[in-house]
Amino acid sequence: TPLSCCLSVSFRNATSLYLPFWTEHLSLLIAVALQLMHAGRQADPGEIGTEIVAPSPIPCPVVGVTPNELSRKQIQEIIETFVSSADYARSAGVRLIELHAAHGYLLAEFLSPYSNKRTDEYGGTFSNRFRLLAQLIAAVRSVEGINVGVRISADEFVTGGITAVDIPGLVSTIQDCGAVYVSVSAGVYNRDDRIMPDRRLGDAIYAPLGCSAKSVARIPVFLSGNVGSLTTADRLLAEGCADLVLLGRAMLADPQLIQKSQNGNARDVQPCTMCRICKYHSRGLPHIACPHNDFLWNFLRETILETDAHVDSAYVQRMRTRWKHETT
Repeated sequence: TPLSCCLSVSFRNATSLYLPFWTEHLSLLIAVALQLMHAGRQADPGEIGTEIVAPSPIPCPVVGVTPNELSRKQIQEIIETFVSSADYARSAGVRLIELHAAHGYLLAEFLSPYSNKRTDEYGGTFSNRFRLLAQLIAAVRSVEGINVGVRISADEFVTGGITAVDIPGLVSTIQDCGAVYVSVSAGVYNRDDRIMPDRRLGDAIYAPLGCSAKSVARIPVFLSGNVGSLTTADRLLAEGCADLVLLGRAMLADPQLIQKSQNGNARDVQPCTMCRICKYHSRGLPHIACPHNDFLWNFLRETILETDAHVDSAYVQRMRTRWKHETT
């Protein structure tokens, strides 16, 4: 069963932290891939320390802040920043860059008529709305030794947004631009229930989206969305819904999922219980964690107990108080 794990890094905060790690451990890995993204109108102005930007001055219903409309000059600067980030990643041993054009972030905002109301060459028709992503694919591919994949929300589940009807056009254009794969997801911030779907919605809920992408794809299709076991992953491959299956929360809850399943101990796998603590950013946590994952949970505990309390969210403060009480 093909599987994938994703490491996503903010280059603004992590240049000195992650470069030595990748350089030291690259010999242990088959390949290193990195996802690059711009949060667009879904960014938190207080966190990034500047005004937020987007294709159009339309606020995200969740963030509630009206972004500044990007000028052509600013768009070119963003392209240059993606290229410099890709080049820096290459120096750390990265050979594959995923452009995050899903979940309502900047590249998705340009793609979607829901968030893009521009009247210039970056808005209006599908080809115009796709222009920035096409330019980015070409620009990042120009970095020596770098291949490019693209993640999309194949259905945003909002009125006036991208829907499953758009999948053939999106996938065809992405592969024609030279991407080596397309990764299928769904949702935007105000449909967060579709970005991180509840397990009660069922297994592999985006199988139809994957099958639609596969029907036109000449490049591999990756698929996510409530895949919690190797049995489900195998079924998706057998049914032609994907070439590679993505497991996120399932692997956080039990990093030994693959080994247990392959050794005939699938019943011992710890399933995701949908506590959503892994959605750490929305809870004010400093990094990803899962209460079922001892390594990550202990690391989070140590981090919270050792850091300055005045910058923390109320949720983190409650965790610190509880853990301090347990240690006394």
